[in-house]
Amino acid sequence: MICRDLSDELVQFDLRKEQELRQVFLDLAAGQMEKNEKLQGKWYAMKCLLDTPIKPSLRAIQFVSNNNTTTTTTTTTTTTTGGGGGGDNK
Repeated sequence: MICRDLSDELVQFDLRKEQELRQVFLDLAAGQMEKNEKLQGKWYAMKCLLDTPIKPSLRAIQFVSNNNTTTTTTTTTTTTTGGGGGGDNK
């Protein structure tokens, strides 16, 4: 009698644990799919960026060739925004 009760309890316990484990795997798979979608989106954006032709005059690094030597020059762009400080504006 006690063995049957324990046997039924073990069957129910196994079933609950199997369902919990199944749900964990489903949640893990859903999270992995979401992560893969984000990575795929970033990869596609980077591929588009790298495949887009850029005019040499707009590049941040410009290669200048003088005779047989090649030098690189870096161009920087500085932007300023107004606002901020509390001076006298008369």
